[in-house]
Amino acid sequence: KQAEHLEEEALKITLNAHGKSHPEYAMIISGLGRLAQLQGNLDKADSLFQESLQVRIETLGKRHPYYPGGLSELASVYLDKNQPNTAYPLLTEALAAQKNLEGPRHSSVAITLQQMALCKLLEARYAEADSMMGLSGELFRTIFGEHSQIFSQNLDNRILTRMCLDRTDEHIVEWANQGHNIWKNTAQRAMGYASPRQLESLLFSLSFHNNLVNVVGALGNAAGLAYDNALLFKNLALQSRADIFRKWNINGDTTALAGFKYWQQIQRRLSHELTKPQENRRQVDSLENLLQQLERNFAIGAGLSDKRIPDWRAVQGALQPDEAAIEFVHYTPPPGLPDAGKTRYAALLLLPGNPSVRFIPLFEESRLAALLERHTGDANTTAALYVRSGALLDEQPHYGADLFNLIWGPLDSLLRGVKAVYFAPSGLLHRVSFSALPVSGKKVLSDKYELYQLGSTRSLVVKTPEPIAQNYTAAVFGGIQYERNTTIVNDSTAPEITDNRLWTYMDGPRAASDEGFEYLPGTAQEAARLTRALQAQRVQVQTHTDKQASEEMLKSLSHDKVKSPDILHIATHGFFFPDPKRRNEQRFGKENAFEWNENPLFRSGLALSGANAAWSGLSTPSNVEDGIATAYEISLLNLSNTKLVVLSACESGLGDIKGSEGVYGLQRAFKMAGADYLLVSLWQVPDKETVKFMDLFYKSWLGGKTIHEAFAKAQKKMRKKYKEVYKWGAWVLVE
Repeated sequence: KQAEHLEEEALKITLNAHGKSHPEYAMIISGLGRLAQLQGNLDKADSLFQESLQVRIETLGKRHPYYPGGLSELASVYLDKNQPNTAYPLLTEALAAQKNLEGPRHSSVAITLQQMALCKLLEARYAEADSMMGLSGELFRTIFGEHSQIFSQNLDNRILTRMCLDRTDEHIVEWANQGHNIWKNTAQRAMGYASPRQLESLLFSLSFHNNLVNVVGALGNAAGLAYDNALLFKNLALQSRADIFRKWNINGDTTALAGFKYWQQIQRRLSHELTKPQENRRQVDSLENLLQQLERNFAIGAGLSDKRIPDWRAVQGALQPDEAAIEFVHYTPPPGLPDAGKTRYAALLLLPGNPSVRFIPLFEESRLAALLERHTGDANTTAALYVRSGALLDEQPHYGADLFNLIWGPLDSLLRGVKAVYFAPSGLLHRVSFSALPVSGKKVLSDKYELYQLGSTRSLVVKTPEPIAQNYTAAVFGGIQYERNTTIVNDSTAPEITDNRLWTYMDGPRAASDEGFEYLPGTAQEAARLTRALQAQRVQVQTHTDKQASEEMLKSLSHDKVKSPDILHIATHGFFFPDPKRRNEQRFGKENAFEWNENPLFRSGLALSGANAAWSGLSTPSNVEDGIATAYEISLLNLSNTKLVVLSACESGLGDIKGSEGVYGLQRAFKMAGADYLLVSLWQVPDKETVKFMDLFYKSWLGGKTIHEAFAKAQKKMRKKYKEVYKWGAWVLVE
């Protein structure tokens, strides 16, 4: 979008200076065509490229190097439209002109040969495609070198072509390893100078490579490569950001802290603009450019360029004899291969002492999606999806066995002698409670194994320290009043809530009506009980309730000279809205800004004091916060001292699933802010059971157990006391 804005500005200048009959005009509308192509608007790109080509012919003639370039651009659109018969003649003419004008070993010749090979690939003429792809690859190697990114892209195309021709070809794994090493070195270098969002963009741009490596991994002799690929892609941008800001804040340098504070100010200005409808936004491009530069400076100052991304052997070396590591992956085979276009899931199993990784095919995504759609967050559907017990034992259809067989059934027999399993979910698996998966009878997976959920099994090599409670501080939020008199800046006259019905604060993504959030008496009880329990363990506690549980108070926990609390516990309404990309209109009012925003970190968040005004679409005074702490705003906090964040809020573990970077919602936001561990929920849990779970967890953890031991112990005790899975299985501890 930033590039499109600049191209349009350039177009205005060129039209004023030269009109349309000028080569500069042709170049600019060609750039706009490429942007339209990247955004999937192929008809617009087609029209712009045709106009550009015609202007080039009229102003420069066909013997200028810009002419064959225009032919190649136009052909690329027809390739995207799956019209190889239209593209190929254009490319043939372009190739002849390029060889004549620029010589047979020019980079433009290599690019055109690769496009011609793709035409043959689409026509299923694999032998011809393979020959052309090889010729272009040799040119790329000669011109740019065998460690270049453009050569790696050619390797991916050669792999696809050769797999369509012969899936057993010995070169496939060799090329896949070569390409993986190029991108791994690129990512490692980028960690030393790129902003986290630039690194994230790089990884998202490699989805074709990611998919292809997993397809190669499924062949049987390249599972280790697929595991290394998962270690490269999964949550790498998130880890890089956390490492940068943690190191930036820990060194205590005055200049560094001033820079971080300035970064927060710019982020908050941008946040304010991004909550507006697009037509009302101002200075977004300049603010984003400034942030990019600041974050690049942070990355360079953090000195992470020497930090190595581990391979599967390093992870294996960190395992004890009775432990296993599993990287779940999801991937979509490219056109021309079996199951093309269908998203597949697999498990990459790593056991101590084994000479190789096991690649275990699991299921097609549509099968898991169909099961998860049956789960609406209430007691009945939770019982039906996981394990039947208690009063609901025989009342509902049961899909627990289907869920287990999809996800864990193929793995179970391979884990004999294993007591502890470290696993990193992928895709829709982030929405599954692994501990509650039914194994047999009334047993669940957490009865059979100690389960440790990770963002990536990289953390087994570079471990997050297990926090042991000692001289801790805590901030507790609960019993929050959501009403605000919007005409008064310092609101001290808002009416008291007189309706004391025991509203659950686990009401799902649409917990509030258009008018706002209901008061939650259970959260006041939870905050009071937790405060007493923490104080009994000599934890210094600040408790924020009623109107004092404000967004301003939450943000004050990360001031530049104040260490964030070791424990942050927030009991309130949470919200998450699915991706609205199918919605064309953008309204501000009844459909609030949080629901339609294109950024997933604005579509999830927490309700704090006075939230109802903004939630119902009313304007908030400019000198006060609106009471809605979006995930985006939370990600700007400095929680580098915080060991644990507990989100006692509805479905706080949910969010958009984006590529290999996991869940974009509250849990990502708090990890971006620097918190070590998060305790979140996957579905709604009643007040009473939430309070009981928290009591058990904190008592065990503050009593000397590790955080994982305390979580597992609390969950087991809850399961003994409450048979219904929806009362104990929702909680997930995320590292």
